[in-house]
Amino acid sequence: MIEAVEISNLRGIKAGRVEALSPLSILVGPNNSGKSTVLEALATGLVGGDAGLVVKNLLRRGGPAFDALDHIASEGATSAHVKLAVGKGEHEISIELGRQKEIERMAELRAQGLADDARRVYVFFRGADGAFFQESDVYVDSTGRLSTTASSSDDSRPSLVGTFVDVESVRASGALEDAYTAIDRAQKTADLVVALRRSMAGLQDLRILKVRGDFILHAFFDKQGVLPVPAYVGGDGFKRFLQLGAAVLAPGGQIVLLEEPECFQHPRYLAELASLLVTAAAKGRQIILSTHSMELIDLLLHTESTHQRTWPSVHRLRLVDGQLSAVALDRERSLTARDELLEDLRT
Repeated sequence: MIEAVEISNLRGIKAGRVEALSPLSILVGPNNSGKSTVLEALATGLVGGDAGLVVKNLLRRGGPAFDALDHIASEGATSAHVKLAVGKGEHEISIELGRQKEIERMAELRAQGLADDARRVYVFFRGADGAFFQESDVYVDSTGRLSTTASSSDDSRPSLVGTFVDVESVRASGALEDAYTAIDRAQKTADLVVALRRSMAGLQDLRILKVRGDFILHAFFDKQGVLPVPAYVGGDGFKRFLQLGAAVLAPGGQIVLLEEPECFQHPRYLAELASLLVTAAAKGRQIILSTHSMELIDLLLHTESTHQRTWPSVHRLRLVDGQLSAVALDRERSLTARDELLEDLRT
């Protein structure tokens, strides 16, 4: 389990630490208080041994590739650093946006038409036991296409395994089919259909069909004469719930990062989602999420199975002049500080 994350020069966070993370941690704070950046830092730690995935995660916000790279590190910095406290060890990841002399030299060569239109990023990873070290070069061209070369002193992989579900992934090509496959392998399709049916009357089943060479997830209904409907034409709430369900129900990842899971969700879905999250955390999966929804926070804090636990924990973030501060509240303190949490979400 990740117990703390320390961040240096990543996006708007010049320095800061979030600690006392629990099996179910909720990040709250005003807009631009660092919640998304903290999730990105955690996601970077999960895939620290794969430089391509590190950079892909950090480019997820969009924008021209080169300009987006320039804004990974804080203003005036050419590198960012993330350190995760995991049990008694630490995972460390450094991202260098090209060494300064090389950046200047490449700019000169590009201006003369003598160099490819590409930028280089260096990713360094050290595992908690200190035995694994990898230096990877990631080349990013002007279209955002990544290519990676890596040299490693060991074939070991990071011990952290997890999933990051952000707001943007709901419409990604193949995302629904991947989510369904993960749920189906976990033999949880029936459970998910029951949860979805509470807001989607008549839903009978979910199944992948081959259509003109493409494999497409379809929703089946019990109404006579109604043909199966491709899931991708469904509402964002349905699609997002399917993705979130896959993240917490499917086997494999022990750490799940969720960016504003309340987005697109009907209140009935929120209640089902809260139950899924608490159940997964009770079974050993660590879930860290950001939210602007007091309704979701209330549902998580008041779920019956959390009454005898110290979690969910709530982490109140503030970002002032690049300095991140975080106050951790256990479940009991979160309940008594509800009005203050509500103020965080309204300011």
